[in-house]
Amino acid sequence: HPILRLFKTYAWPYRSRYAMGAICLGVTNLLMVTIPLEIGRSIDLMAVGKDPSSAIWSIMAMGIAVIIIRTLSRVLIFNPGRDVEYALRRDLFGTLLRHQQSFYANRSTGDIVNRASNDIAFVRALVGFGLMQSCNVTVALSLTGWRMLGISWKLTLASILPIILGLVVTRLVIPQIITLHRKSQAQLGEISEHVLQSFQGIATIQGFCAEGAFESRFEERNQALFATRMRIALISSVAFPILYFAGSIGVGLVLMVGGPMAIEGNLSVGDIAAFTTLLGVLL
Repeated sequence: HPILRLFKTYAWPYRSRYAMGAICLGVTNLLMVTIPLEIGRSIDLMAVGKDPSSAIWSIMAMGIAVIIIRTLSRVLIFNPGRDVEYALRRDLFGTLLRHQQSFYANRSTGDIVNRASNDIAFVRALVGFGLMQSCNVTVALSLTGWRMLGISWKLTLASILPIILGLVVTRLVIPQIITLHRKSQAQLGEISEHVLQSFQGIATIQGFCAEGAFESRFEERNQALFATRMRIALISSVAFPILYFAGSIGVGLVLMVGGPMAIEGNLSVGDIAAFTTLLGVLL
């Protein structure tokens, strides 16, 4: 698979840094799901008239640790992405120099330029931000779900159902967004090709006073790209907030289910506060 080959060839040499970054992400997420429990403990201490200073100092210490360790994880994972980008650009340029004229006869210069600039930037995001998010989300979901179940399986079930529905809706629109992104990349290649051809033939264009025609063609391609990008923005702005709206419904269900449980003494107010904070971490 091309993605596996990419990681094996370019990302594997930085596996030690990725591993250390993953460890930092694990520690960060462990702290992130422990802070809500300390918040709940401080509320419960105040509820019975005890001094919550120990819990508050613990929250502050863990918050500072999260800032430091999260930053370190980003440095460890993002920097190899820059190195991979450099290596890809170097190898791509060398490969292009070795290709014969027949290769260029079947491909537009604008498409090649677009692949050598924008597409490689997306690859850098894949091996940097994308890899970090994949690891981060996996660890965060596991730890947060574990902590939530530790407080109450009833609250976990009540809050997770609307989020699952929100995820289903979001998942349905992701293929559309991917298709539109590919279309926009192709349109960007067409714009690059048009601009390059215009610059190469600038003397002929000016000699025949054809500037207006070339500007008009550029505007058509530009508007087509703009329409595609706006469609991506529209779908994203409608679909992705659904997940956060589902989370808000989840919080409401937590209060509806957890309130009576707290009144009956099965849960404390601090437990409910900790659970709603964990739900925010989950989202």
